[in-house]
Amino acid sequence: MAGQWTFDTVFTAIPQTDPGLACRGNGRVNEFDGAYPSEEPGPTNLEQSWKDPTAGHPDWESDGTPFGGNLSTGPFALSSPQNPGHIYVFAIGQEGENPPGEALLFWNWEAERGWLGTEGGIILPQSTNAVARVRPVAVQAEPKRLDVFATGSSGTILHWNSADDGASFSAPEALGGSSPYEVIGSPAAVSWGPGRIDVFAATPDGKLLRWFEDGSGFSQFEWIGELKEPCAVSWGPGRLDVFGVASDGAIAHTWFDGTKNPPENFADDDQPETLPGSVGANRPAAVSWGWGTLDVFAFAAKSISHWWRGPDHPHWVGGPDNDLRDIQLDDHELMGGPVCASGGEGNIEVMALAAISGGPYVIDHWSFTV
Repeated sequence: MAGQWTFDTVFTAIPQTDPGLACRGNGRVNEFDGAYPSEEPGPTNLEQSWKDPTAGHPDWESDGTPFGGNLSTGPFALSSPQNPGHIYVFAIGQEGENPPGEALLFWNWEAERGWLGTEGGIILPQSTNAVARVRPVAVQAEPKRLDVFATGSSGTILHWNSADDGASFSAPEALGGSSPYEVIGSPAAVSWGPGRIDVFAATPDGKLLRWFEDGSGFSQFEWIGELKEPCAVSWGPGRLDVFGVASDGAIAHTWFDGTKNPPENFADDDQPETLPGSVGANRPAAVSWGWGTLDVFAFAAKSISHWWRGPDHPHWVGGPDNDLRDIQLDDHELMGGPVCASGGEGNIEVMALAAISGGPYVIDHWSFTV
């Protein structure tokens, strides 16, 4: 893939969780994590670092915003494709003792007003089915609309909806099915068109479940194959690509191109294609920066492998021989899976939690530009 990778490290906090990542199309990159407020262990509060080379801020900065949150998961960050200048951040955590227990927390940044939900975050309506300690996800399928998904403690997928750009949220509902189900880990959610949302989650025995919403409410779940740790991305209307860990330990790929009707809509359900050299990799993340482009990253042997394909490369390229560790400091040991996002055509941003030999955790950052 023609272009250049660069590497740097976020040193503005003492992170304890995997990062969240949001890119604004004007070149600004925002990183979020759960971090100790000082070198001494304490509450794992939400912290933000940012850089904006195009606006004269080439180095990572932190403005000291008191987010709070006492997080038990890494944050999920979403830069609004529908409302430029907005950033939405979600995490599981608890600030204080009221209400008791853990909850889904929300922070919202608006260019006109700055951050909303500081000092602990906005607590979304709670359910008798408590949230599990796994990262939530969110998607924006229409202007002003936000849909948020988290795994409940009983193994169902909980869904919150906002029709007013996060000013208020519905009470959570459990996505349904024709029979009881149980999932583990974080769900994946993606929108490939106005009002269209697809949600994926894996059962303990590795079955991949899918729900979809097209304006008339969410469907019941359907089984579309056997993949764990799913992630999903769309590079255009009617196109949906899903990646996960197959039963043989490889990163596998299945997709939907809008030419079939559910439930027979995903290609090669029983035998999704396998990314070359991916056996032993896990926690995949995927991004598309343009029409027909796909970039996939996965954690393997404490490094991050990279695969890609696009209009000029119809077959998968990359794998262990394209290891982001090759452009990383030797004394940094990667500790978690990658997150990735794109700030626009020809741009990819990748981050992961790392440990410096004999020192604290940091967030490592790779940036690609065509």
